[in-house]
Amino acid sequence: MFRCRGGTVRFLRKGKVKEVYEVSARELEFFFTDQISVFDKVIPTQVPHKGETLCRTSAHWFQVVEDLGIRTHFLRLEGGDRMRVRRVEVIPDYDKIMPTTKNFLIPLEVIARYYVAGSFHDRIKGGRIQPEDAGFP
Repeated sequence: MFRCRGGTVRFLRKGKVKEVYEVSARELEFFFTDQISVFDKVIPTQVPHKGETLCRTSAHWFQVVEDLGIRTHFLRLEGGDRMRVRRVEVIPDYDKIMPTTKNFLIPLEVIARYYVAGSFHDRIKGGRIQPEDAGFP
């Protein structure tokens, strides 16, 4: 147990780059660390502000999904590297999910690789480099 904004929280679990805390019977808090995970291994080096970037990116996509009418467990950001979520049931055995089962989370992880951004994007748009030369179709 430790104190955070709004009260005491209890540590529940740690993933490769995220920690989960119980805030109340109905809410959890995700803490996104600055750790690096490559091929399911945690690298000892940290990337400053990586946790905040992952947290804000996740919040963005939760909002996009909700704008499409799909309910999520996301509630709000709590600072740069933390978010509050509804506590929902995770059913690890998919065979137990029936058409009548309600209010459960479908675990989903999205990994983005091989995308173009920043100055590299500007160089492609400006014609200074061809996408094919960088391995893109």
